[in-house]
Amino acid sequence: RKAGADAALGEYVVCVDGDDWVAENHLENFYSIIQEFSPDIVIGTGGYSCFPVIYAASKMGIKTIIHESNAYPGKSTRLLSKYADKVLLNCEESKKYFNNKNKISITGNPFLSGFLKGVQKGEKGNETVILCFGGSLGADKINDCAYSICKNILAESKNIRLIWGCGKREYERCKSLLKDIGVRNVELRDYIDNMPEIISIADIVICRSGAMSIAEMSYNKKCTVFIPSPNVTDNHQYKNARVLSDKNAAILVEEKDIDTVIPILSELIVNKEK
Repeated sequence: RKAGADAALGEYVVCVDGDDWVAENHLENFYSIIQEFSPDIVIGTGGYSCFPVIYAASKMGIKTIIHESNAYPGKSTRLLSKYADKVLLNCEESKKYFNNKNKISITGNPFLSGFLKGVQKGEKGNETVILCFGGSLGADKINDCAYSICKNILAESKNIRLIWGCGKREYERCKSLLKDIGVRNVELRDYIDNMPEIISIADIVICRSGAMSIAEMSYNKKCTVFIPSPNVTDNHQYKNARVLSDKNAAILVEEKDIDTVIPILSELIVNKEK
């Protein structure tokens, strides 16, 4: 038969007319490593590198668990659900993508203990604090949005403070942009290493909608504007954000509509109850 190979799962799995085929001759190393380690349980969290490990462990009779952090499960997770003993999901909406409902438990996503209640909050005055970040490397569209906030909102009010995590890659560019407009009530960081503390004082958050950001903002009940990255597999960040926006628990702005963030922010600052 003509095979439709899925490169996302590497050389270990090839999709043939919708069925998964595992190249057994590539699994010998995994059998050997698992046997040497002798685990009681093997846990996988998705991605193509996870597939051969969980598959091999299941064939060896070892208990296996897979966890899916995104609203739309990746291909590895969907295929492995046939072999794993338990399937752990972040949200209820993901269940529809699996046939073996009896294996499923809704557990949410794990995150840093620093986000748990009781963490010491950062210092904050009476100002409205906006947190804007695009990940450790930064995201140019998010940074452009933060710059617009500086020009259109911060420049008009001294009672609004922006904490801007621009990423190491974009730091010099963003620093230069700020210098040109001379706004003082902004804190520019190349990396935010005390995120639990910063989130604790933020009134409004603007960020991507990766699985961990969704979990952290949900747990902390933050007013969040999610701008999903369009450059991810299966558009999963958009689907993550939809889970909350459909429940009126967050605001979803697609990157192509990023210019609407400024009027949205202006409304949120004025209407704090919203």
